[in-house]
Amino acid sequence: MRAHAVLERRIVAARERAFVGRAAELALFEKTLTGAPDAHPVLWFHGPGGIGKSALLDRFAHRARAEGRSVVTVDGRSVEPTAEAFASAARPVLREEGGLLLVDAFERFPGLENWLMEDFLPRIPLGTAVVVAGRDAPNPRWTADPGWTDVLRSVALREFGLVESARYLQLRGLPRSAQRVLLPVVGGNPLALSLAAESLGAAVRRSSARPAAPPPEWRPGQDVLGSLLPHLLGRLPDPDHRRALEVCAHLRVTTEALLREVLGDRAPELFDWLRAQPFVDGADDGLYPHDAVCGALRADLRWRDPEGARELHERLHQRLLDRVRTVADAEVPRAVHDLMFLHAPPDRRCCYRTAGSGVREAPYAPGDRAQVLALARQAEGEDSAAQVAHWLDRQPEAFRVYRAAGGDEEGIVAFLAVPLLPAGAPGSADPHPDRDAVVAAALEHVRGTAPSLPGDLIAVVRFLVAAPGAREGDSWRAMWWRLCGELVRAERLTWVFTAARDGEQGWSPAERYLPAVDRQPATAGPVPTLRGLDLRLHPPVPLLEASLRDGLSSEPRTAFATRHERPAAPPTLHRADFDAAVRDALRALRTPDLLAVNPLSQCRIAAGADTDLAAVLERAIAALPRERGGAKRHRALVTTYVKGAPTQQAAAHRLGLPFSTYRRHLTGAVQRVCDLLWQWELNGVPPEAGPGDGPPAPGPARSRDVAV
Repeated sequence: MRAHAVLERRIVAARERAFVGRAAELALFEKTLTGAPDAHPVLWFHGPGGIGKSALLDRFAHRARAEGRSVVTVDGRSVEPTAEAFASAARPVLREEGGLLLVDAFERFPGLENWLMEDFLPRIPLGTAVVVAGRDAPNPRWTADPGWTDVLRSVALREFGLVESARYLQLRGLPRSAQRVLLPVVGGNPLALSLAAESLGAAVRRSSARPAAPPPEWRPGQDVLGSLLPHLLGRLPDPDHRRALEVCAHLRVTTEALLREVLGDRAPELFDWLRAQPFVDGADDGLYPHDAVCGALRADLRWRDPEGARELHERLHQRLLDRVRTVADAEVPRAVHDLMFLHAPPDRRCCYRTAGSGVREAPYAPGDRAQVLALARQAEGEDSAAQVAHWLDRQPEAFRVYRAAGGDEEGIVAFLAVPLLPAGAPGSADPHPDRDAVVAAALEHVRGTAPSLPGDLIAVVRFLVAAPGAREGDSWRAMWWRLCGELVRAERLTWVFTAARDGEQGWSPAERYLPAVDRQPATAGPVPTLRGLDLRLHPPVPLLEASLRDGLSSEPRTAFATRHERPAAPPTLHRADFDAAVRDALRALRTPDLLAVNPLSQCRIAAGADTDLAAVLERAIAALPRERGGAKRHRALVTTYVKGAPTQQAAAHRLGLPFSTYRRHLTGAVQRVCDLLWQWELNGVPPEAGPGDGPPAPGPARSRDVAV
């Protein structure tokens, strides 16, 4: 017994040393224990597995014993889930006043909550404190009953913050270098931190004797995930519930509509189930899991089913990209934020969820003029303010203003201005004789480099201005999200330009993806660098996708042209008409007579003496499998148009795909063929096809039976 007592004291002391945080919860318990006037005799702590409920109850027990109180513990992991067994285990607390009853893992007592409320707890002696801990919050009946309003206090336990998490890892013996590796990946769940710390420590011990040099790309392995997930999630009802969690773990926020895209008619039921889980929180626009749950689910899915993980990612990407194109104007920045969050790496996801939330966007209004000009003058000087006034007079609709959210919402902290101008043609009259030198240089470059059609537009990101301060990071993000959304949504936009001094704050995306043009503006004061990109050669959607892969993942950076080549001849069709002709040509691929009269046959891509339109289409189709995710699109297009399925439903059946999945692959394939052929038309370079990648030659058409 003596040896046992010594060992017990050592265990208790170690737990005491490892305990961090929970100051508010400890203060609340102190009031209950001492019987303060505003105390609640019954405390109910709830939260997901691994959040630290048992550790908190251990701390309460230690505090009560130090005061000489008797402590009775009823643990759902060791007591049978019946009223009789519960009452027998808790009986000592009924014998005297001033004790402490601790009930742990109450979720393991299904069906006993009403009995606890109506039968057992009312018999507790006055002066006795009760603490219940479980995964679930108490039933609303407790708070709806006036008798329990001043007796019960319910508290949700949250993940540790960064300071508490760092302190926890420090107490586990991990140096700061290891903490920087772990914290962004596993979040603030104490169990996740503990398991990950042990895993990383073991990896360091195996690879090096120096614990200060942890693997920089550490990710939780199956030793961590296999132990962590059952504790975090509990028992899941069926595979659809697991799938709903996996969808939720990929998104900034999950709505019922997004669940329906993946899981169909069960979406309402699954959304309600997600909302009830202790490891899922709610925001104004949807649900999201705790960081530890997100990281563990995504990593486990990539390990269990790599192809399924890629398929889910691509499906959600396409859905979110469609939202960027179709949402109301005011929702554009949020839609772009959602798309970028999907691609964020693990070490940035926890902080990226709330990025941009410090500001709110609004269209420019006449009453904003004085503040906009004052901000321009403060940030960039008098010359810049004069140019801002110039564009406020001519295109006020080009401006967006940003105010601090939750602070002085009348004060403008940033503004963005993207004037749209007709591209025109060489020698055409300028609609604004007194335009600024930056826009003049952009128009001159367009008219001297790449011919445009009537109605084509260029966009100039003329002003991107944020006031210095704590929220400026949110301001830059919100403005670039708006810009990305506008480029994806714009019609007849052929060029985008930016002008800023190299290295100037906020302009790094432009420096990364837009090459400097030959004709630079002649301006007074500091000279900006004019950068531009021909969106006919680099369409906005592939450009955005490339930037997501480059900026938010570890994949190699996409190479963009560093020079602007002038096409040998102007396009014969506007882009919208060109795309329509491509779609018609694909439907007519097995009908030579229709191909012969297609407008594409008069374009440069089909102008060669030995080139017919069918060969042109086949060349573009053969290039699809070389691209990321292109194999599935290639199969859908070949089955539909080259092999000539009678209907799209029949094509989906041949491929063994759900119709919605088949349609997504086909739509993406057709759009990519349009992009490849348009770039071929402009720059004269056909797409590359790998060996053996070409589609089978179409056989003679039996009738007009090609799927439409």
